[in-house]
Amino acid sequence: MRKSILIAAALATIAVPCVAQVSSRVSTAAATPARAATDATLGAINGSHEARAALVASAFSAKALQNGNAESRLKWLDRIATDSGGLTVVSSSPQGDRMVEAIVRTNHGGKFGKLVVFTSKAEPGKISDIFLLAARDPAKVRAEAWPTAALPLSRIASEIQKHAASLAAEDSFSGVVLVAKGDRVVVNRAYGLADQEWKVPNRTDTLFHMASVGKMFTAAAILKLAREGQLSLDDSLAKWVPEYPHPEAAKITLKQLLTHSAGIGEWDGRQVRGEKSGAELAATMTEPLQFEPGARFAYSNAGFVLLQAVIEKATGNSFADALQHLVFAPAGMKRTGLWPVTAIVPNRATGYLRPPEDPLGLGPRYSNEQFLGYDGNGSGGEYSTATDMLAFNRAVATGKLLGKDLTAEMLTPRIDFAGAQRPSKYGYGVDLGTCSGHATFGHGGGGPNSGVSSVDYYVPDSGWSIIVLSNYDPPAAEDLAYSICEFVASR
Repeated sequence: MRKSILIAAALATIAVPCVAQVSSRVSTAAATPARAATDATLGAINGSHEARAALVASAFSAKALQNGNAESRLKWLDRIATDSGGLTVVSSSPQGDRMVEAIVRTNHGGKFGKLVVFTSKAEPGKISDIFLLAARDPAKVRAEAWPTAALPLSRIASEIQKHAASLAAEDSFSGVVLVAKGDRVVVNRAYGLADQEWKVPNRTDTLFHMASVGKMFTAAAILKLAREGQLSLDDSLAKWVPEYPHPEAAKITLKQLLTHSAGIGEWDGRQVRGEKSGAELAATMTEPLQFEPGARFAYSNAGFVLLQAVIEKATGNSFADALQHLVFAPAGMKRTGLWPVTAIVPNRATGYLRPPEDPLGLGPRYSNEQFLGYDGNGSGGEYSTATDMLAFNRAVATGKLLGKDLTAEMLTPRIDFAGAQRPSKYGYGVDLGTCSGHATFGHGGGGPNSGVSSVDYYVPDSGWSIIVLSNYDPPAAEDLAYSICEFVASR
């Protein structure tokens, strides 16, 4: 499951009404295809059904309409328009040339949301996708601004807890927040309910679905096997996974799979039911390559499932057993593992999602059990605790897990992380970004309407770990984790 999925669009040529109410922040933003896309999208939502139909007919890329057909996209836009009574822009900011994030307020009910619009690189001026997520009142966010003065650890802890508690009180967050400096835990608090039906509270040792955070585990296992001489990162996919049904497998290297640059075609592992090996899953990946291996970045869950198959072949073990031997036990992770959705696992949080037609949270949440795939795999889906994630961070940062040289290999920026929520690079299975100008490594997991939102940041130069695990939809963990990271990174 992807922590962040490519979204959006550039629509300079669409003749639809522009949004009438725009803040000064919006009007001064640079004119880009993504800005035009955002303005046109807002204009269509605030306009007529015909305007929205025109937007869908002319403004979406071919790839976008493959991922969500015109009828479903128009239905979504119409539902947003009806439920919201129109959207007023509060603020807007570009994220590079092909992405815009706009904070909007509904004209009915005064709910706040974040509209995220990306433009297509392959089809400039066309929408590749659009997301609308729940957001907080910006005035309240400003009122709760993080202090900038030097603070003792006790005050740092109280500020973090205050922000998390405020989000939980609004029912915008449910989960666990763990913040540590080196091995010293500064905050470790649980909020909300692990099971809403039975009113079971989250605990600091509750197991949360990690989604794509698990890509770091897959990458670490591959690197461990490379260190032990059982494989080479330059090996071809064909050498290890002949079940992958494409002749281009001979051109694909393990390095390219680790950096999402192999061009693997679309594949949805959530449709899998029953226990399957990586090789069996590879055989179902019948979609052609998206591009020549090594040509560019395209986030690929399927690529990491292929790495799972490599790990299973190289070790002769199941993926779960291989991860336990190669990653979890050496890192000191005592309660992390792979369990089917049907298994009875004590103290495992149930995820709660908003359906796609209710992005602003106007209705109830629902259990995500039907959304999840049967089991985790190489792309993620393990269950873990915040304490175990701290152990993982420290094991990587200190070289305990991979050794000095392979740790440096893993954390070397190798390619632009296209589609990330914030500008960053990608290493071997890790997102390499910054907080307050300080380099970070980690990963996020979850996606819209998933009931999963997990984020892990580590700041190498100051030793801070920021781990936020939630059983709500994004951005439940993302926004809180990043704001904490910005607050502590330079302290």
